[in-house]
Amino acid sequence: LHLFVLALSQPCFVNTDLILQLDPSRITAFGGSAGAITVAQLLYSSAATGGNISCGVALSGTLINHSVATHEVAASAASPPYIDFHGSADPLVPFKNATFTHEFLDSQGARNFLSTIPGAGHVPFSALYRPPFQGQLWGFLRQSLDLDNIPCLKAKTDDR
Repeated sequence: LHLFVLALSQPCFVNTDLILQLDPSRITAFGGSAGAITVAQLLYSSAATGGNISCGVALSGTLINHSVATHEVAASAASPPYIDFHGSADPLVPFKNATFTHEFLDSQGARNFLSTIPGAGHVPFSALYRPPFQGQLWGFLRQSLDLDNIPCLKAKTDDR
């Protein structure tokens, strides 16, 4: 299970050391494979509260079809935004599952994005370091976490 939770606020560089202050209003759930499925369930399961999760980032994620069929999913326009980077040739979590999740969330009014990585297999992590996916990830995080209002981070990302 790969699941990371990130919380950003005023990350500042002192010489070469990064000093982070955590902000509970800027929490991101990020996961790959089973962790990505956990992210989707965390954001949209009617049993989960989601807490302070601001957005979710998934690599090869999906909602579990059983959860949707039994109405255990509570997605709406008020739900945190979600992005899934998914390989079109994923043999473990088939791309059709990602498409199903995206279409279902759209039908519920939830803000979600499906970024297809052509020809990629399961958990195509290295794609996030390449255009256009790197820009999609940063754009999603900038908007979802309001990163433009963190002065120290804005100065660093404007230099790209």
